[in-house]
Amino acid sequence: MDRSHDIATIVSFLRTTFGLDTATADSPLFQIGGIDSMGLLELVEFIETHFGTTIRSNEITSANFATPARIVEVFAGRRDR
Repeated sequence: MDRSHDIATIVSFLRTTFGLDTATADSPLFQIGGIDSMGLLELVEFIETHFGTTIRSNEITSANFATPARIVEVFAGRRDR
């Protein structure tokens, strides 16, 4: 899959799961609201499933999850490892 498709998939998940209708590739996830700590865990689980990888607890940082585009940048290359 290409990165634009991965980003679109994450944005769609954010819109449908958390009601973040204005979410885009560059939306600052922790500034637009709507994702609490349980929501973050749900997002992590979705990303792990989508990219076929495991995200370690020390990787769950505001830097790695800053935007949908950043999530893809950090985790897409680990697909099928």
